[in-house]
Amino acid sequence: MIGHFLNKGVLKITPCQSETDCNVQNGVKFLSAGLMQAIRNPTAHEPALDWPIEKNDCLDLLSFISFLFRKLDEAVYYKA
Repeated sequence: MIGHFLNKGVLKITPCQSETDCNVQNGVKFLSAGLMQAIRNPTAHEPALDWPIEKNDCLDLLSFISFLFRKLDEAVYYKA
């Protein structure tokens, strides 16, 4: 079942040869999807007149985004 999801993407952050590799690959994929759903989508689909966010939450999100971009920088592109 894990391999099924891994074969659909063209960016790989691991070789996807072991169960651990597959877990890391899927984990980063789901973290990225969760970030989009939880943070970006509400502000993109509703009027953003007021989006209350605390300074510490903002800093945590920026750190999380930085982590995801580092993983993206490490990714290898595989032609689909």
